[in-house]
Amino acid sequence: MWNPAIGLEPATAPQPEFRIPGEAVGPLVLTLLAFALAAVCGIFASALRWHNVAAPDQLNVMLGEKWPIDEIDARNYVADLDVRAIESLRAGNNGKAGWLTTALVAQVAGLAPLTVAVYMILNAAS
Repeated sequence: MWNPAIGLEPATAPQPEFRIPGEAVGPLVLTLLAFALAAVCGIFASALRWHNVAAPDQLNVMLGEKWPIDEIDARNYVADLDVRAIESLRAGNNGKAGWLTTALVAQVAGLAPLTVAVYMILNAAS
């Protein structure tokens, strides 16, 4: 019988019901857990973090009371602000790198049981 919605005739012979072999369930569960852990780590890695950068009042001090000071003191003041910003940014980047490294390890760890499960399923189907 022709189905105009999909333009194909359904198969006339009944198709066997597919079942995942029982021994493949464990590796599939491990894979799901590893990939879920990787997803959670990715979410945490993308979380926004506050960084210690020069605030508007610090910049206004530079333009106001610090403006007439000599070059060496001004350079030191700006360098101090830069060092604080870099330390803060580096800490944030290191945190993100840690989450992403954990996610990478979880993804790689999830591939092993997935490979085993796919092999079991294909072996059972043949």
